[in-house]
Amino acid sequence: MRRAHRCSALFLLLLTASAAHATEDATRWLERMSQAAHSLSYEGTFVYMQEGRLESLQLVHAVDATGEHERLVSLSGPYREVIRDHGRVTCYLPEKEALVAGQPATPPRFPLNLPTQWEQLRSVYDFELLGLSRVAGLAAQRLAIVPRDELRYGQHYWIAVDSGLLLRADTLNEHGELVEQLEFTSLKLMEQIPAQLLQPEAGGRAIELPPGFSATAAERPAPLHWHVTRLPAGFELELQRQHAIADDGVVVDHLVYSDGLASVSVFIEPRRDPAEESAGTSRRGSVNAYTRLLPQQRITVLGEVPLATVRQIGESIEPLGQ
Repeated sequence: MRRAHRCSALFLLLLTASAAHATEDATRWLERMSQAAHSLSYEGTFVYMQEGRLESLQLVHAVDATGEHERLVSLSGPYREVIRDHGRVTCYLPEKEALVAGQPATPPRFPLNLPTQWEQLRSVYDFELLGLSRVAGLAAQRLAIVPRDELRYGQHYWIAVDSGLLLRADTLNEHGELVEQLEFTSLKLMEQIPAQLLQPEAGGRAIELPPGFSATAAERPAPLHWHVTRLPAGFELELQRQHAIADDGVVVDHLVYSDGLASVSVFIEPRRDPAEESAGTSRRGSVNAYTRLLPQQRITVLGEVPLATVRQIGESIEPLGQ
């Protein structure tokens, strides 16, 4: 019996060591993917699928001594371009004969906003290596980020073996169903990106916005007046600010919570319509939203997380001091 017990203990130890080693290998792949996305110059075409709708886009990413430069162009549907240069994001909308330029506090990354601190995810996600595959004719390591509860989505990544670039990303809901997909159909590494590939083709009237402003609101840091009493494990307050709506001066509190991969935004605004009687939910692709009405405020919670998550946060948010 004593020998059998020792054998069982050794077997469990080996399993634990193997799982830890697999996690470390997966983390290295994720770190390599994040680094490649910012350090390599490349041009490619990818398709984006959400709710059964497909969109084809071209992405050009260049890195030089001055930093990163990106250009994203729609190849299907209405023509649109987005250019990111030194953190400045410019959207070209030729059908409206307007160009909107600004410098958001957190400029978006194309094609996805990828976290860089993968270690912090280990408390709420498991990492799994799923073997080799092929995407866009390139060998790829498939990797899964598996949530340990049903309050966040899972991710499957296909990472190029040679370059470390992300080739495909699937977002799976709490039932394991595909809700969003991005996949490159062609991808080419380039030592130097020709300047013309980063220049916009669309023209239009330029609307220059001062730093710190968006098209509808001014933003400023804000003291914390609200808190969530039942925040899902792993989520932490990442940002707090106020939006002053330009039209009528109404101030909206904005809180952002993140677990390092998923983010949830909370908006608290004065209730404008007394006849609005009940809370509600909505969904678009991988984004769920939940609205809760208080006597004086309207609370909206939205994020790329399951409905149960935005509902839990929305129902447990309270003014500080209560």
